[in-house]
Amino acid sequence: MRKSSYWYNKANFFSLLIFFYNNLETISEKESTELKSRLNAFAEELPEDYALAAKEAVNNKRERLIRNRRIEELLLN
Repeated sequence: MRKSSYWYNKANFFSLLIFFYNNLETISEKESTELKSRLNAFAEELPEDYALAAKEAVNNKRERLIRNRRIEELLLN
């Protein structure tokens, strides 16, 4: 990913790190190029709830759960 990637901000990086930790076995079976493509496409057209959860009150549990749910939908389906 580019250094300017949306996924390098603190909230997004933390959410990805936790997601990969919790889903390591499942996610390791997927192609890294496919995961990268999905993440880049998602960042280009962010769902409103995710964008807000990544920008406002990033440490609140509710916002962390929103980010996690969206990342799970994106990468596990």
